[in-house]
Amino acid sequence: MELDDFSAYGVRSRREGNIINAAKLRKYINNGFLIKNSKVVFTGGEPTLNDELPVMASMLKSENFSGVALQTNGRLLSYPDYALELVRSGINEFGISLHGSKPSVHDAVTRTPGSFQQTMRGIENLVLIKRIFPYIKISINTILTRINICDIYSLFFKFRHVQGIDVFVLNPLILSGNGENYADRLLLRYSETASAVAAVFRRLDTEFVSRVVLIDFPRCVGGLQKNIGDFEKVNLIKNASEARELKTKMGYEGVKRTGCVRCRYTDICTGISPVYIKINGWSEFRPVL
Repeated sequence: MELDDFSAYGVRSRREGNIINAAKLRKYINNGFLIKNSKVVFTGGEPTLNDELPVMASMLKSENFSGVALQTNGRLLSYPDYALELVRSGINEFGISLHGSKPSVHDAVTRTPGSFQQTMRGIENLVLIKRIFPYIKISINTILTRINICDIYSLFFKFRHVQGIDVFVLNPLILSGNGENYADRLLLRYSETASAVAAVFRRLDTEFVSRVVLIDFPRCVGGLQKNIGDFEKVNLIKNASEARELKTKMGYEGVKRTGCVRCRYTDICTGISPVYIKINGWSEFRPVL
């Protein structure tokens, strides 16, 4: 099966429109829009639909950026030759979006029947490729919603003996686009998430828990500080827009209230989504003194 045949599954290997390409990326590099000695991340719209992704990754590799990362749904990685091509082109970090332990959960989140099986094949291919290229890093990225929060233990249990997965990343719902439109059905309060994740951690061994990281999660809620990752500034290349330095969280610029200045984490905290505050208020957040 050729890549163009992937249209049978509801996507295409090439999309028309104003997408990033190698010529634009060369201008960004030459004009200093991308900060050298830092990481570059390819992200959505789905970057593997861009035919020039391997060329652009190779270009960045030759310019000696500290890393070239890919955030992807992993479906096209189900083609082993394509997955291997991306590694050889210079991509050394893969963040694969997987939102459930089984099709009924993952496909409900993605709203794409068959996506679970394709993503799982993509992960399996990367794990095999890592045996040849052990320097690549693989993460499983999961957005926590009301649809899948009760499935997180099953998801982790599924991967408990899989070698090659470096980190499991848990993200709250991004409150923009459909995330905001369907917040009444999908959004979990931070306190609900903290309680559910803490219960999952108690059922897992310490080594596995050490590989779980919560991103964009406030340290003042829930006592999960050991597993909360710090915000990372990177060069962000979105498939359908300009390249830029990611200085604030994806989708929003966080807000704080007056009491936040007393918190021990105020200097590294990037704030809370204003949409979240509009929905749930400030009652969950207690400055850590």
